[in-house]
Amino acid sequence: MQENDDLEQHSEDEGGRGGVLDRARGVVGAAKQQVSRSADVLTGSDIRRFDEFTDAATRAVVGVHRDQAELREHLARTDQTLDQVGQQQAQLGEQLELLEQSIERVRQGQEALSARVEETAHSHTAPEESGKAVLVPWIVAVAVSGVALLLSIAAIVASMS
Repeated sequence: MQENDDLEQHSEDEGGRGGVLDRARGVVGAAKQQVSRSADVLTGSDIRRFDEFTDAATRAVVGVHRDQAELREHLARTDQTLDQVGQQQAQLGEQLELLEQSIERVRQGQEALSARVEETAHSHTAPEESGKAVLVPWIVAVAVSGVALLLSIAAIVASMS
């Protein structure tokens, strides 16, 4: 009520006519709002707007939830793949170590064989023809062991893949 008196005082200060018109416009605007709200309640449009809002919010929350679930599944698959790669890497490391050991043993065997061939060649003081006859079996043995080495390396590499 005090507010209305203040409005009247203010309108009278402005000249009277503009204040009454302003008050009338304010009353008409308030009445329109009340009628609009009443119409919204009667027609159910306020409930429809609320339903639309809740539907939109629900869709957003469900979408975020689905995205998070998909990300969790993707992360689990990535972790599983990473574990498998680690296991395969460990197996390959073991196979590589075994291959290196085999190559070292073959190399040592070839060195020992070459040393024996040299000793045999130097220890014989036979003529040129008999030296060739002694060296031929050793040369064949070295060639066969080299071919065996290459075949074993190829077999190991083939088993790794």
